[in-house]
Amino acid sequence: MNDELIMRMWNADHARFSADFSRMLGTVREALSRRTYLPATIERTYADAIPERALHRAGNTLLGGLGAVATTMTLFVILAALAGPSAAHEHTVPVELAAATQAFAAV
Repeated sequence: MNDELIMRMWNADHARFSADFSRMLGTVREALSRRTYLPATIERTYADAIPERALHRAGNTLLGGLGAVATTMTLFVILAALAGPSAAHEHTVPVELAAATQAFAAV
């Protein structure tokens, strides 16, 4: 029953769907045919808008590097704090180590 209902709906709306789809493809084709230039590659996209200044580029590179180092060091400190021994383990490790050392010395 549902299959028949779906087929009837498809048949009723297929002509409108095809017309809308054809109109959409025509719009895209028309927009692409009006294009008179080739799209610029990504490395030259903003070349005309930003003047070349070597010092400016070096400063940006330096700041980017410093930002990366600062971020890496911050993450390192956070991970070291999280991975370090907790207060509960500080007292048990030396006791276990001392017991193991005494057992080894007795042998």
